[in-house]
Amino acid sequence: WEAAVLPLNYTRAPDDPFRRFSHSMQFGLFGLGDLIWVRRLAVATSRDAARLFRPAYLDRKLRVRTRTDHLGRHRRLAPFSRGKPIDAAGSLVLSAKCRERPGPRDLSGRIAARLNKRAKEASFGFRFPGPWLLDGRPTASKGPRRMTSDTRKIDPSSLRTATRLVHGGVQRSQHGETAEALFLTSGYVYDDAEQAEATFAGTVEHYQYSRFANPTLAMLEQRLCLIEDAEDCRTTATGMAAVNAALLSHLKTGDRVVAARALFGSCHWIVSTLLPKFGIETEFVDGADLEQWKQALSRPANLVLLESPSNPMLEMVDLPAVADLAHAAGAIVVVDNVFATPLLQQPLKLGADVVVYSCTKHMDGQGRVLGGAVLGSKKWINDTLQPFIRNTGPALSAFNAWVLLKGLETMALRVDAAGRSAAAVADFLAEQPGVTRVWYPTRPDHPQQALALKQMTGGGTIVTFEVAGGKDGAFQVMNGFRLIAISNNLGDSKSLATHPATTTHMRIGEDERARLGITDGVIRVSIGLEDVEDIKDDLGAALRCRLA
Repeated sequence: WEAAVLPLNYTRAPDDPFRRFSHSMQFGLFGLGDLIWVRRLAVATSRDAARLFRPAYLDRKLRVRTRTDHLGRHRRLAPFSRGKPIDAAGSLVLSAKCRERPGPRDLSGRIAARLNKRAKEASFGFRFPGPWLLDGRPTASKGPRRMTSDTRKIDPSSLRTATRLVHGGVQRSQHGETAEALFLTSGYVYDDAEQAEATFAGTVEHYQYSRFANPTLAMLEQRLCLIEDAEDCRTTATGMAAVNAALLSHLKTGDRVVAARALFGSCHWIVSTLLPKFGIETEFVDGADLEQWKQALSRPANLVLLESPSNPMLEMVDLPAVADLAHAAGAIVVVDNVFATPLLQQPLKLGADVVVYSCTKHMDGQGRVLGGAVLGSKKWINDTLQPFIRNTGPALSAFNAWVLLKGLETMALRVDAAGRSAAAVADFLAEQPGVTRVWYPTRPDHPQQALALKQMTGGGTIVTFEVAGGKDGAFQVMNGFRLIAISNNLGDSKSLATHPATTTHMRIGEDERARLGITDGVIRVSIGLEDVEDIKDDLGAALRCRLA
């Protein structure tokens, strides 16, 4: 406890507005039980109070003590706040801090000692009623040190994934809340100017601005590190902000990028259109063809970008083999792991250097908020990514981070249930008339089933299939859905379907879609948490309607 009151034993001036209350105050403050009430404290006028608490007046009337601050300078220890002694309503706010041993003849010191003793004997705090409230706040916070870990003596790395998704990264405030706290704030205050200076200099740990860091975001980032087994993480406003930050923070004019051709439409645009504008050379390869990777990486490169499984055709890339080739060429490997999630595949363990996510998908899992994440080594995150994020501002909202934290708690259950349903739906579709082909990573007819079983622990929640009749046939099937919603999102608790050629991959062009195998008859379905038999019934009814 830090507490202080007005030292009344110094009052000597005849015109002192506190003089006539000095005797009663000294008796009123001492010895009447556990709650100490300040009685009959009044100020004649705000003008008198302002005069009374001018620094020069205090210097004359109070015994001034000094101490050495954290920067080694000898400073005066003033007992009262010198910034704003009178608030907007004309009320007097006393906010002295008695950090040192009180002197025996110092009334404020004796009261502080009394309060310290009471705080040890009882669990309640002190609140002084009336318009003149003493500042009885707990000891001033030193930024992140105000938060306490929920792990107690348990090493988080010893916990299994499902437990990490619930408890990982939890930091409780002094209030001991059960749910993670939502710090919906743009900025933070400092105890003094020296702490602000030291914070910006990096010599003390303290939050500065929520564009740089935020306690709620920090909890999310720590939890993602635990489930990905990554050293460090930064979150962003969207998944595409994560991809963009990972690439642009690492690259410069004259660098070279090699990317798998099977990328999400916006990722493809960054590589094919945006990076060349900055003088960065780019080259696409067939991600499933290891010989093309060998040829492209036979000369120096700076970055490799790929998805595995890819969107929407679920193409697999041999991550360890490509990582070895990339590292030999001097490149880092960035993997978009959104389809697999960290539950089914962990690219960092397979040789990747950086992993990016759209947290909007399975991590939220309920279509509520946007978010992204970049994970990698602590050195790369701090030296390369953090300066870019700090100065360009792709910051995640604290509210979105809080929602994502709650979504992660159930992600293992959702991904497992949706994955089992997706495998059953894929088998169902393969038997339906009018369906020409089905793609699902762990099905025997997938051309890279062996690689999928080697790198992943499950096939995922996405099923892609092709119907006869091209665009018209696909639209007729989708318009026949009654349960499955038409949406370009995925990873939701509701089943969603989209037509990639006219939505997510429209802008890459017809020729590039043909190279990727995205025909006009292809439909991508993100399987949700509905009963799998209901999903089958809806698909079957829509396919029968198309044939009719």
